[in-house]
Amino acid sequence: ADADANANANANANANANACTGSGSGSAGYRFLVKTTFDSEWREWIRLNIDRGCDRRGMAEILMDHGFDPVLVANTLDLVSASPRDPDDSVDTDTALPLPGAERVSNRGGIQLHRIRNFLTSEECARLIELARHRLTRSRTSFEEGEYANYRTSRTSFLDAKADPLLADLDRRVCQTMGIHPRCSEPLQIQWYDVGEEFRQHTDYFERDHPGFEEAIRTQGQRTWTFMIYLNSTRAGGETDFPRVPCRFKPEAGTALAWRSTRTGGAPLPDSIHSGRPVESGFKVVVTKWFREQGGDGVEADQRHDNEYLPALTDKGFMKSDIPRDLHASLLEFYQGEATKPQVEPRCAMVRNAQDHGAPASELVELTRDLKCLTHDSLRPLVEGWVGHHVSPTYVYGIRRYLEGACLMLHRDRTQTHVASCTMNVVDDIRRPWPLVIEDHQYRRHEVELEPGQMLIYEGARLQHGRPFPLDGREYAGLFAHYAIRTT
Repeated sequence: ADADANANANANANANANACTGSGSGSAGYRFLVKTTFDSEWREWIRLNIDRGCDRRGMAEILMDHGFDPVLVANTLDLVSASPRDPDDSVDTDTALPLPGAERVSNRGGIQLHRIRNFLTSEECARLIELARHRLTRSRTSFEEGEYANYRTSRTSFLDAKADPLLADLDRRVCQTMGIHPRCSEPLQIQWYDVGEEFRQHTDYFERDHPGFEEAIRTQGQRTWTFMIYLNSTRAGGETDFPRVPCRFKPEAGTALAWRSTRTGGAPLPDSIHSGRPVESGFKVVVTKWFREQGGDGVEADQRHDNEYLPALTDKGFMKSDIPRDLHASLLEFYQGEATKPQVEPRCAMVRNAQDHGAPASELVELTRDLKCLTHDSLRPLVEGWVGHHVSPTYVYGIRRYLEGACLMLHRDRTQTHVASCTMNVVDDIRRPWPLVIEDHQYRRHEVELEPGQMLIYEGARLQHGRPFPLDGREYAGLFAHYAIRTT
């Protein structure tokens, strides 16, 4: 069976699950360890969706994807007679690693095989191919003799992430997607396959009976995960084949695959065996990064922030728009009348003056209650249309007046109250643009410039964002409005 067939097999469960409402708080997340109880919000979510007649197997998929014990789920949903998952596709609770924005294709044998479409753009793929083209050497394996002499016939380019900004950004993004510290990984490699070239069936972990095993794991330990990205769409052949899953992927430019090779403690996962089938027409280029158990200096591998377990609400995570005209006019009129009475904000780690550490970085102009309500009511239809859920207003802070030299450090917002947010440029007096830096769901960083009267709607709790560059100008008057996902 190919990957698309497996994806289609999962589509029915997803369709049924999508018929149900979202999780209780809108911020329920995934965890590494299995959850053995439901809190009151999840119990209410289960009751509500059962009353609505939602498909219980679809509900089971949602609950298990949020880390709940399959046995607990089956008992709660009265699915004891028929397990909601194939035993061969059971969750490895010791090592389960959710990947943001990824489609889990299979967990047969605990390999947690994922696919992420459009991880790289066509421009990024073309640039990486160009970087590798003139640095290729014959690919090697641990075994090079006898029957293994032509086991791997590709060529490899070893990439230094410090040599090019694109490589550095790619390395960062892959590590952030995996939630693993960069020091617990190997450098990026690009593999190039021409017609007839292949990599026969193999596993990525180091074999214990190999003479070089102890040396291979001495510093960083055993390999744990593989992250591989196709850089071109091969004309024919070149599929990545997992025979024991079974699943076969046709190379598609920009698509990434990730799978686990070993369990915690280094026990191998033999079902991760795979091959790169011979290229039949054109060529195939992939970039690969392998992860290890440790960093060699005691650094912990797990680096994921709790907020990153929140489910994505939109494809990208943010959208630029205009502030409703009447709202902007009311805010501007109020600010221009009250700007002579700002309050200096208490110093905090998030906002600082990069040019004069002793000087204030921002001031706050408090809004009236009516103006706060007008802001929330005016923006709510836009936010709901964007996220596809009903939302409840939580906070509108006053108009923050950032001063010369101000920086807003990169951060994520509160999970319960800042799930969907708006940041608005009410008015500014700046010499050069002061962009908001924000990461999308695949950790690609964007610099978004807002003119007065424009705003950005964004998933503030999940996505890292801020203004790390010092403000070059007299002032930037911004306003924030925050919402939570409504559950009733």
